[in-house]
Amino acid sequence: MEPRTTVGIALTILSGTLEGSMAFPMQFASRWRWENIWLVYSIFGILLTPWAVASFTLADSLLIYGQSPRPALWAAFGFGAGWGTGSHN
Repeated sequence: MEPRTTVGIALTILSGTLEGSMAFPMQFASRWRWENIWLVYSIFGILLTPWAVASFTLADSLLIYGQSPRPALWAAFGFGAGWGTGSHN
């Protein structure tokens, strides 16, 4: 198996495990309101971790975004925002 495929499979398994166990630490954070827990999760799970993984696995991740067609980027942003809005009803 190609090394990139192995890394991709490992990252997929890791991300699925982390996503599935996201609520586990909530039982230990009884002093926090759930909004604070979701804020921390959102900062790390939606913003920092994807950028860190992209920077780690792709040499020029920002260059890829720079060369991508603007309509494709706006569509990804729009569908992501729609998914986020729709899932928090």
